[in-house]
Amino acid sequence: MKKHLLTAILSMSSILCIAQQGIYYKAKYLISLRNATTGKIPLDATDLANFSDICTTSDVQVLVDSLNDNPFTAKDSYIKRTAAGSNVLQTITALAGGIDVTDLANNVSVFLIERAKQELTIAFFERFRKFSEKNPEFEILFPKTTNTLKSLLSFSYPQMLPALQTAFLDDLEKITEKIDNVMELPRYQALLENFPEIKICLRSIRIVRELEVGFSNTAEILLEFSVFPEWKSGNSTPGFKNAGSMLTVAAIFSESIRNDPAKSGTDNVWLTAKELKELVSDQILFNIYLSLVYQKIKHDNITFYDKDKGSHTFAGLIKSNTESIITFRSNLNEFFVLATQVNAVVKDIADKKASHTAITNDDYYNYINTSVDIVQGSVEIINSYVKTPIQLDIFPIVRKANDIFKDSYSKKYAQLFSDLVDEFDLISKVTDKRIDFTKLKDKSGITSYAGSEKKAVKKMTKNSAGFTAIEEKDIEAIQGDLERNINGDVSDALGHYRLKQLVHFLKELKPYGLFMANVISAKKPEDVQAAIENAVLPVGSSSVKKNTVSNLSVQAYLGAYLSDKDNSFSSWTSKFGVIAPIGISYTPGFLSWKSGGSIGLFGSLIDLSAIVDYNLKKDSTVIDNGTTNANAISKDYKIKLGQIFSPGLFVVYGFFGNLPLSIGAGGQYGPGLSKINVDNTAVINNPSWRWSVFLAVDIPLINLHNRVKIK
Repeated sequence: MKKHLLTAILSMSSILCIAQQGIYYKAKYLISLRNATTGKIPLDATDLANFSDICTTSDVQVLVDSLNDNPFTAKDSYIKRTAAGSNVLQTITALAGGIDVTDLANNVSVFLIERAKQELTIAFFERFRKFSEKNPEFEILFPKTTNTLKSLLSFSYPQMLPALQTAFLDDLEKITEKIDNVMELPRYQALLENFPEIKICLRSIRIVRELEVGFSNTAEILLEFSVFPEWKSGNSTPGFKNAGSMLTVAAIFSESIRNDPAKSGTDNVWLTAKELKELVSDQILFNIYLSLVYQKIKHDNITFYDKDKGSHTFAGLIKSNTESIITFRSNLNEFFVLATQVNAVVKDIADKKASHTAITNDDYYNYINTSVDIVQGSVEIINSYVKTPIQLDIFPIVRKANDIFKDSYSKKYAQLFSDLVDEFDLISKVTDKRIDFTKLKDKSGITSYAGSEKKAVKKMTKNSAGFTAIEEKDIEAIQGDLERNINGDVSDALGHYRLKQLVHFLKELKPYGLFMANVISAKKPEDVQAAIENAVLPVGSSSVKKNTVSNLSVQAYLGAYLSDKDNSFSSWTSKFGVIAPIGISYTPGFLSWKSGGSIGLFGSLIDLSAIVDYNLKKDSTVIDNGTTNANAISKDYKIKLGQIFSPGLFVVYGFFGNLPLSIGAGGQYGPGLSKINVDNTAVINNPSWRWSVFLAVDIPLINLHNRVKIK
């Protein structure tokens, strides 16, 4: 009795083991049942559970008939076993396998004097704080930074430097965990509902993170990829549905050769190169294996779609002709090669761990890229066989996600922000391909829209390349109207607008992100100041006014003038001299011609020409030994703010191309400070009007408002 009970337990264990294992091990089990004389493989009721994942039935004959219906094994290779033919031992055997104006004046020739830097610091942080409050996405990505900025202006930034560094560092280290959390905001729900591609993109980013932290291996992410429900969504395009179908086939290939650590004693993802070679070289075993893969494909009813020819099953394609069968065999061999490459990378990492060798960031980066290679490679292999329209935009997004994770754990935060913007640019392009948004404005749902926010709807359809903000109250009105009246075109326009809004936010975030990255490495307040100077506007930003729909900025010019005066007593009344006004500049879109330059209005507020003229002369004073000494003469004069107040108005032409030069003409009411003598005494005159033309370097300081032209 005990013997029969033990036999029954062993039999049940073997059934459970086989049922849970991949197709390779099922094939090994079947070949162990094969009769060498007749070539038949007998099956009975105990095998129903073993093959339930590839043939759902309770009838052994149905299982036998289904397995026989394949182009790889001889006719009627599988037979129904009689009760006497049952062999439990054979079954068991088969399991192998404020304010210092003087300082300002002294430093203007170097671009920004100390007082200007302090004002820019305050203005910058105020803009930073308002940006964080205006955009709910910012608080999700940078919660600690948001809280720190709320109290920042109560302190001087040198005192706040440690708090800033701590907040920035903590948030940047965790940013990869929060990227997809942004999409959970209510404003993006319609986007996710209307565009299943966006969900797939976000899921793929999460999968890469699972790989990066070791929660999944390559085979598991391939399987996880293939079961995304969005592949089969009613809103998905045929190309995206085909991509999902190909991933499903690739997952079947992958699962069919999964390694069983309990049998192999290794942590390989798939069978070893030796095992795969043996599988292919044993013709009978390989044919049985192929028949089981085919049965799984047939069981899962994998379908591909063609815009003109309708749909067709993958099993039907395989069985249709002999040539396709040969190609199918070749496809599997190519997949085996890819699997072997990933196994090698995994083994290298495992060997390093075993020998206590440090695993570098590049090791993980290469592992993830190799994993993506097999996912993409397997899809391309299958597509070469199926030859249907397929959308593969997902893979650049996955690779860019890997770049973002590498930036994070390598602490290359400046590059991280660039890659983050690029990531969502790629996602945006996926939706642009899905619908031709350039023609959306002409669709009936838009032209016939009669809601209260008709103008806002039309404005949304103009955002195929650029971005124009729409009031949130208008968006809410449109959403309310959509709840009452279904309008697919308006819904598409709204979803597209939200995605463009997100990309726009990330582009606006970039200079603040670069500032955060630089502050993390700052050791003293001067380092923070340098970071602010880089964040305010970079060198070469004079070209912004040449590519704008409208631009308003704080502006400085530094150069030479020719005036209507002819009195050498002061730098203000000379025929020629230095000009250094600071004020407000406005450039309208119709006077902005890209490579042709731009024309704008400049209203000066202060003028530092007398101080700049003095600094230029004194900084090149020749001392006795014939060399120059920039600090040979001290500059201990004092200048009051009212002495440099100089209102005026100029028409200015910014040069063609990217030349940072401008020529201007206009009038200016001259400052009280007209000259500084060599003995450091300031010459103060009564202010007067001066008309002049100037040629100067264009130095934008802060963009107060700017809308970039659509390329």
